[in-house]
Amino acid sequence: MSMSESAVQALVLAQAQLDAYNTQNLDAFLACYAEDVIVTRDDGSPPAVGKAAMRERYGKLFKDFPQNRAILLGRVHVGPWVFDSEQVIGRGDQALYVVAQYLVQDGLIRKVNFYSEHPHLPE
Repeated sequence: MSMSESAVQALVLAQAQLDAYNTQNLDAFLACYAEDVIVTRDDGSPPAVGKAAMRERYGKLFKDFPQNRAILLGRVHVGPWVFDSEQVIGRGDQALYVVAQYLVQDGLIRKVNFYSEHPHLPE
């Protein structure tokens, strides 16, 4: 059974943003996201809304942790949703484990939810 075009697009975008994240290419990273993207975390903190908020958050993250990388441990997709299991390294002595959930619509990532064993830390 072949994947739908929307499923392929969701997987391509998930990989493109991961690649840009790992090279800390902020513009390429943000190009994968909708202007009104919503980013939430499981700690109940207020969501980041829009690319400007993401630019601020991830610009600081990339500056503060230049060795930061996310290693993809597994990926599952269900229609427009992509779920990545990642090991994040380069922020200290211990790796972080994160599940990222992406909703892709109209060719861009519209929503991201992060679940982490350390929810107080930035993505």
